[in-house]
Amino acid sequence: MRREQPSLGGLKWDVGLVGLVILATVGVASLREPRVQPAVEATIAGSRPPDRAEGDVLLLLPNTPAAEATNFAELDCSYGWFNSLWQEYGSFATALSRQLSPEILAGRSVVIVPARVAETMPESGMRALSSFAKAGGQVVIEMPGEGWQGLTQVATSGKTLHATRITSVEGMSVHGPMREHLVDVPLTGRLLPTARLDAYPVGPMLLEVEEQPGLVVHPHGRGFVYTLLFDYGCSLTAMHQGKPTREMAFGLPDAPDLITTAERVAHERMLTSHVPYADLLKRALFQRFSLARPVPRLWPFPTTHAGAMIVGHATPEMTRAALGYADWARKQGGISTIFIAPDRLTLTEATVARQTGAEIGLLWVRGAEREQAIETIGIGALRPVARELTLSQQLGQLQGNLGHGHTVRLARTEESLWHNDWATTFKQLAAASIRIDHSFGPKKPEHFGYLFGTGMPYYPIDERGLPLALLELPYVLNGASITPQRLKRMLVNSESNFHQAIAINLPADAMRREPAPGILLGFRDAFAMAKAHNHWVTTAGDFVDFLSARRQSVLTSQWSAPERRLTISANVMGARLPTMEDGAVPGIAFPRTFDGEDIIRVVVDGKDVALRHLVSTGSNVERILKVAPGRHTVQVFYAQPAAEALNR
Repeated sequence: MRREQPSLGGLKWDVGLVGLVILATVGVASLREPRVQPAVEATIAGSRPPDRAEGDVLLLLPNTPAAEATNFAELDCSYGWFNSLWQEYGSFATALSRQLSPEILAGRSVVIVPARVAETMPESGMRALSSFAKAGGQVVIEMPGEGWQGLTQVATSGKTLHATRITSVEGMSVHGPMREHLVDVPLTGRLLPTARLDAYPVGPMLLEVEEQPGLVVHPHGRGFVYTLLFDYGCSLTAMHQGKPTREMAFGLPDAPDLITTAERVAHERMLTSHVPYADLLKRALFQRFSLARPVPRLWPFPTTHAGAMIVGHATPEMTRAALGYADWARKQGGISTIFIAPDRLTLTEATVARQTGAEIGLLWVRGAEREQAIETIGIGALRPVARELTLSQQLGQLQGNLGHGHTVRLARTEESLWHNDWATTFKQLAAASIRIDHSFGPKKPEHFGYLFGTGMPYYPIDERGLPLALLELPYVLNGASITPQRLKRMLVNSESNFHQAIAINLPADAMRREPAPGILLGFRDAFAMAKAHNHWVTTAGDFVDFLSARRQSVLTSQWSAPERRLTISANVMGARLPTMEDGAVPGIAFPRTFDGEDIIRVVVDGKDVALRHLVSTGSNVERILKVAPGRHTVQVFYAQPAAEALNR
């Protein structure tokens, strides 16, 4: 019997049916789980901020940007000095090194020469600095090389060493927390070798680093020259921004692209630190300037507040919980900042948030603890492709949900995740016009404190050493690391000595993820404790607005040694803020004593001010004068030494 051959038409139908089944399966799978295209983020490089001509302290900066660093040793840390002066003084001057002249030095008290500027300083510049010091000025030179010995009186030779620790502070003549903790400050970078020197006042050595001179001071005419033989600016930058473990990257070679910010810390000691090590290092040097003549500054908090308290809530989900925390804060006379995922805020919830007075920031969703923020692509119900929303798109979505033309300028990353390189995430945030990031701080319950050496905001720098148009405001307590005892200790230390912004992060889902009674007890007591310890209860945005107004203010001074009179000329700017409607205005701070003698008289705009109206800083180093916005002339008179008074 002959077999029938299958027809070609029937085979085509079979193949077509199989194809339809495959397409249907793919379509259903695509609807259930579309393929997600990762976001491609824009970045922006750092740039040099405009110069300021006014200020007692002048910072010289490199004429041109450095080449992009491929490892930390190549990084130009000149703007590490900029951050220090921005935090501590507020009003200071900057200029390119090629602009150095007797005219630009006139009226200054201190001139700072960072390492990269010192490398290229011509002889004419060295002569100008020498004349400035001989006339009574103070010069700080970081890592001086060949040609500087005539000014520094320090000869350096031999192989460059690595600076990791301070081994003695005997020459600093400091006491209390400064003496106790300065030796614990982690250092990063190079150390220039030199001959052994005696500690001050017998010899010129102030700080010993790796058992050799690290900071020395010599008289030069009527002034002084400070010589830093270690990478001061890079040590500060490493504490602020992180210390790379390999080239310009963090973590092990097989580390994921995104790591927590806590994995960037410069030293494991900083994971559990009640001490702001970076600020301690800044003040160890800056406070010495007032030994030659009193150097005033703008206080970094409004009026005479000892510090600031900032409470935030990361909100990837559970928006109602965050709103509940914010409403509780309002009822306690406080305020919160809610960092919310862009797809977790309805118009109704936005209205409730405004009623609580909460500040709104973006939680940049990275797909770590919840699904990614996406948009789907396709036709009708068939949308087989999803695209992850970029940072700018997430920002736009949140602003649209807020309505009323609301502009969001604050952000924090989901789970505090950060690219494991030097500056990519910073550059992405800056490109999206985020002006304040709040992602740097502890992650694990056992970690707390000043992981990045400070509670104050600072400008991150890119691989060329240029600052980005973005401020990083670190937090010190997070979730289960919040306890009433820990928070109180940090507030007490801030009031009595360190003067910091104490920022805490209470995630909206903290009690679901890591339930601990200390979290709610700490949050319950936070605002009352802050006020009890003279801390301004504010938001991240208000605090930065105040600091920006402080930077726009001008403060200069003149010193008359015969009359022991400090004359301060100030044009003080204030900021009218939701958390200080009367205006947040910085006070004027000046040394409590000079040459061991107390202040005997203060005159403001021609009128005597009772000394009891001056407020002492916690460390009792300075007095703070409360002033109104506007121009002021302040005269501070110090008592004559007993021997001189008898001669008169």
